[in-house]
Amino acid sequence: MTNLFKLINSECQFSEELINYGITQLRKADLQRKGLYYQAFANLSMGFERLLKLIIILNNYHTNNELFTQNQLRKLGHDLSNLYEQSIAIGNKHKIEKQYSENNDIYDKIMTVLSDFANTGNDNRYFNLNYISEVNLPGFVLPKDATHKWHEQIDGYIYENKVSPRHKTKIEQQSIMLGTLLDTYAMLAFNSETNNDVNNGIDFCLNKNRQLACQPYRVLFVAQIVRYLSKILSKLAYKLRSTDNQNIPCLNEYFVIYQYNDNSYLLRKRNFIK
Repeated sequence: MTNLFKLINSECQFSEELINYGITQLRKADLQRKGLYYQAFANLSMGFERLLKLIIILNNYHTNNELFTQNQLRKLGHDLSNLYEQSIAIGNKHKIEKQYSENNDIYDKIMTVLSDFANTGNDNRYFNLNYISEVNLPGFVLPKDATHKWHEQIDGYIYENKVSPRHKTKIEQQSIMLGTLLDTYAMLAFNSETNNDVNNGIDFCLNKNRQLACQPYRVLFVAQIVRYLSKILSKLAYKLRSTDNQNIPCLNEYFVIYQYNDNSYLLRKRNFIK
């Protein structure tokens, strides 16, 4: 194996592990484990950035027979939305279908939330630390962090469009019943995804049950993006290898959970960590 072969192989392993951990954490995150949102966003943003850049690098290698210099790689930046758009253009060139179950808008929003989290600025991965010194200043209004944005834009879409009216009614009825009972025996003090206080049983149960209904579709939508991007990556590797290029590993063995399983399997799967 050449050194380039080893580097590409190791980068694929790293990207896959980051994404696997991120999706698994996203499947479990709710108001009782809010830290899992941040873990998920951190792993997914890093994993996607590496996967997207690898696609762009291999595409340039295939098209121009040139590898990026470190300076060229730095110029790609950390804007996941921009890297995603570049990768879509590469996918279209190689006739890779997205196989998304929803319209493009929801997937673009997922990448935007992750991109905002990864980028520099006050509302990024250091959100909590950035505002500690300002939050008590007169007139200060706390902006929306990544969890807030995800709750509104992604989980909001899921709950509105993927959870049936019958299921919503069941959630409301069960939450009122269990929440009333919970108030009899416990004192509650939680912070919701939108940074609102949750201090009674009904609100707690409504939030919890809502998130339980959304979690499988969070996984599905992110997994569909991974499926699409990994197919682009595999296609590029195949084209490079077909020219007898000994620097490129066979990349079909990576992201196999996403590439070779249907949507119903991805909806049910809870743990993507190998």
